Amino acid sequence: MLIGLNPIFIYMAHRMVDFSYTSEFMLVGVMELAGDFSGVVLQAGVLLLEFGLLLVLHRNKTYLKI
Repeated sequence: MLIGLNPIFIYMAHRMVDFSYTSEFMLVGVMELAGDFSGVVLQAGVLLLEFGLLLVLHRNKTYLKI
């Protein structure tokens, strides 16, 4: 539901902000434990960061409209 409220914003943020770097920094220990599934953990972290950003925008009632 949250992704549908600000789809243009999250699309542009994904292109401009390196969420992978932040996710890797925060989940480096979990990724080492995951072994072959470290890529899955990394992408799940990216998704959670983006979802968190959308949640903050929704709580502040900030929506990008064209």
